[in-house]
Amino acid sequence: MAGPVRRGVNVAALLDAPGLEAAGRCVRQIEVARAAGFDTVRLPVRWSDHTDARRPYTVEPAALELVGGVVDHALGRGLTVVVNVHHFDELQADPDGQRDRFLARWDQLARRYLPISSSWSRVLSSAVAPSRSSLGGSAHSGAAALRTRPGR
Repeated sequence: MAGPVRRGVNVAALLDAPGLEAAGRCVRQIEVARAAGFDTVRLPVRWSDHTDARRPYTVEPAALELVGGVVDHALGRGLTVVVNVHHFDELQADPDGQRDRFLARWDQLARRYLPISSSWSRVLSSAVAPSRSSLGGSAHSGAAALRTRPGR
């Protein structure tokens, strides 16, 4: 079970920027957050830059491991971690056409990160227009995929 979220900080503009070159700065921000008394960090990640556009929509293993290293670092400092999908603009533009890619991505993220007991996953963080019911349905399906992972 993930720890409670009490005092959290958003570690933004690093893993959600194009590329993942900022992982080192992300680790430094985690250190600053811990020293300041925060117990939770949110890591928005631009996964769409690291996911194949065609089936089976594979997330680049290097991206999974790099983000995993940041998650492991934060957990090693006693922090609860929220990992989420950020800037998935293709899903916003074409919810029905991106649904399978969205769900395949979350299946892979769940396999990699949910075995870690103190991490949370947020299915989608971008603002969603209420009229996009299929997008909301995809988010619910993504949450269902997370709940079906072993240990949940």
